[in-house]
Amino acid sequence: MAYITVEQLKHHLRIEVDADDSYLDGLEKVAEVAIANELGKPLAWYTKKGMLPTPLQHAIKLLVGDLYNNRESVAFAAPHEVPRTLHYLLQPYRKYDVGTSTDVPYVSNSFNRSFNQSFA
Repeated sequence: MAYITVEQLKHHLRIEVDADDSYLDGLEKVAEVAIANELGKPLAWYTKKGMLPTPLQHAIKLLVGDLYNNRESVAFAAPHEVPRTLHYLLQPYRKYDVGTSTDVPYVSNSFNRSFNQSFA
């Protein structure tokens, strides 16, 4: 389920053209899976009336922005992580009951490690 629309992503990323709409839609789905894996629960577990809490919505937007702007695994510039922004958004929702959920495969902090390593 797409919790963030392509229009919301375009607004967040300040994109005015439609050429990347399907690409953004795919990135939104990837971000949902990555965040659910990081939290250890499916995102549907956090919804109320079909809506994710605002911090989780923003985390999806941030991750999509990172994936959109850094399309390769190697960066030739020296980007710097905004101090723990994604961590602060996800931390209150993180579940530590590792191995009890069968809905989403749990990947122990792999998202956080790979995200942080991309800025090392």
